[in-house]
Amino acid sequence: MGCDYPLVQALLHRLGGIMSWKKEKIAFRKDLLDDDLSVVQSAMGRLKELNADKASRLDDVFREKDPTLSTLFSATYRRISVMPDGALVLPSWMKGGAHATYAALWALCILVEERQVDCPERLLLSDSSLLELPSEIGMLDLLTSLEMSGTAVTRLPDEIVNLNRMQSLRCDSLVELPLAFGSLVSMTEMDLSHADLSKLPSGIGELSGLKILNLSHNQMSDLPIELMGCRGLRKLNLAGNRIVDLPDIFGGMKRLTDLDLSNNPIEALPPSFTILTRLQSLDILNTEIASWPPGSFQDEFFFRFKQGEPEFLLQVTCSDGLNNDLADLQFQAICDSASAGSKKMNRLNRLRMPNKGIRVIPENIDVLRNLEVLDLSNNDISHLPESLFGLKRLSTLNLSGNRFSAFPNVEMLLKHLVHIDLSNNKLSCVPAAIGNLPALKELNLQWNPLDSVPDSFLEHPSLKLLSLDESQDDMVRRIRELIPKIMIAWWGESLPVR
Repeated sequence: MGCDYPLVQALLHRLGGIMSWKKEKIAFRKDLLDDDLSVVQSAMGRLKELNADKASRLDDVFREKDPTLSTLFSATYRRISVMPDGALVLPSWMKGGAHATYAALWALCILVEERQVDCPERLLLSDSSLLELPSEIGMLDLLTSLEMSGTAVTRLPDEIVNLNRMQSLRCDSLVELPLAFGSLVSMTEMDLSHADLSKLPSGIGELSGLKILNLSHNQMSDLPIELMGCRGLRKLNLAGNRIVDLPDIFGGMKRLTDLDLSNNPIEALPPSFTILTRLQSLDILNTEIASWPPGSFQDEFFFRFKQGEPEFLLQVTCSDGLNNDLADLQFQAICDSASAGSKKMNRLNRLRMPNKGIRVIPENIDVLRNLEVLDLSNNDISHLPESLFGLKRLSTLNLSGNRFSAFPNVEMLLKHLVHIDLSNNKLSCVPAAIGNLPALKELNLQWNPLDSVPDSFLEHPSLKLLSLDESQDDMVRRIRELIPKIMIAWWGESLPVR
């Protein structure tokens, strides 16, 4: 990359062959390294003026073949290079200048305009002393990526919208965007996080191909409704702003997979949130959101089936209360999908949802008519709906670690139950009907404040294993005396009756 004769010719023509090129070179360098950007810009202006003043007797000038003519600006021009990774490399004498990157970038733009160098596709200007972009940046018409993190650039020149091939922009110091920013129709990724943006131009909605937009940690209190025009968005990060009222912008963002709204005073999610059926990651921690919009997470798209069981795809970071609500909604969505005719849901024979924070079992759980195994351990359930007993094929029921203080009468309702785990609840008694379940083989009652075990257990025809804990020592001795055929698991170990 370089520029030899045209600039020399223009300079010598300008100086008329009288002024010393060395003095001009020294003066130019001095101005270029000045701490005042206006002085640097003035030097750049002189250079552009010289370059524009084409000589009429160029051949005569170079017939002299002066070996000392290495071009006045070779140190600025020819030695500026763009590395394969897009980094702009400056001459060593420029690296100490506060605005050297500006001068180098300006020179590069002029060279591209003069077709003396190829236009780079990517520019890395990060962590430089750059305060602003020259308006000539619009000449880099093949530029696809511009990275300026760690600079002090607060505004983009209007000419930036001429870069219609721009796909990626990174900058963490902007305070505003050009009104015509929507003209950058090829843009697919923007990272403007940790800047000082207080608003977005309405034209941003014209970036229909935008896939990743990071606006986290800015100063925005509202968003333009036009943002819904970004129909290609996959990831949207609005964390750490000042947003209170979130506009109904999600209607056109059906492809959104990642949404971060954390650390905002947002009070509610808009109705269009329910359209986001492809969400895989949602963060609403440290917001004022207290409930989910009606109809949230009711689509089967939120589930995938792993070894025949539904697995909720969406990873949610939220308050404990919302997390419990979400768990209830997930459970309800499974039942509702089965009610709506989902073949996969209707074929379910195992459903495991431990440690979810579930508080309510759906009233229509009986639609899961093929269910054989139901694990709802370590949740916050305190009540069983009667519809649960419509699961005629259920053989294993795990309700350990919940909040049951009483248990419903299950006689005549769950005749196929083989394994029941009611450990770690608040049961003071167990319904006698449990002892009458004809297929029951294993019953876990550990860590409950039980006073006694029903007499119906004493003559149970199939009960093989009863799990109790140290606090139930008296019951263990009594049961061993009366029903020696039962193995009792005590202190968590299975011990044969002596």
